This record gives sequence, C-alpha cells and structure tokens, in this order.
Amino acid sequence: MSIEVKDNKISLWCIRIEPGEDLLNSLKSIFIKANITNGIIVSCIGSLRHATLIFLQKNFKYSQPTRINGPLEFLSAQGTIGIDNDKISIHLHGIISDHDMCVYGGHFVDDEDGNLVFATMEICVLVPEDISFIKQYDDKTGFKIFNPNKR
Repeated sequence: MSIEVKDNKISLWCIRIEPGEDLLNSLKSIFIKANITNGIIVSCIGSLRHATLIFLQKNFKYSQPTRINGPLEFLSAQGTIGIDNDKISIHLHGIISDHDMCVYGGHFVDDEDGNLVFATMEICVLVPEDISFIKQYDDKTGFKIFNPNKR
C-alpha cells in the first residue's frame, strides 16, 4: 500500500531526551502534550544505559523481549508513530553497540524502563498533516501493522 500526498504541510520536530529518561515513554509523553498522533522518526542517535529489543528468529517468530545492558551507543533508528486502539504507538527499529563494539538490532520494546537514556538521545521527527498511521491487523502476516491513510 502506498499513499502520495502532494503539497502537504510537514513539520519537523527536533527532540532531546535527557539522562535517566525512558526513550519510548518520553517520546509518547511529548507527542501527547503536543497533540501529535502520527509521524515518521527519521533520525535517532545517542546512548542508553540498557535497551530492550525483540527480533526475528530462525523460525520466523519474534523473540521474547531481550534486555541488553550497557552502556550502549545508539547508532541509528527509524520508525513510525501512529494510533493503536486509540492510543499513541511507536514502532521503532534501530541499531546499538556495546562496550566491546558488538552490534545488536531489532524492534525496541515499550517497557516502563526498558530503554533508559545514558547521556542523550537526539531525535528528528517529521509530522505530516495529511497522512495518519493506524495500526490494523494484517491477515497476510498475522501482525498488527501501521497502514498509511489520507486524512
């Protein structure tokens, strides 16, 4: 599925999350206060005390949440912000490395303190006015997936 919207208005949000705050919970709080219900995370870098990820396994199923202890460099992430059951949901995939330079990647799990910031997280989010992302069940995959919709 693809949606094209020409001449739409897109705002850019540049966000910094401070030490000790949880990455996903802090983002949700910012979006709720700003009444942002959809967006595209185009850049996310920084460091974490620890991270909680899920990832695809050889059997094509997702792992249980896996905690990776830090300190961790947060090398890159991209994602989608949308609505799931009338609540803001963040679908964030990214790459981190530990003190031995081992690299891990996957889907960051929304947990109370699953992704605590170490020094900083710097995030850029595009917020389109004319597109919304609604999470819906997909028969082909068996997962709830964000679908773009024109507003």
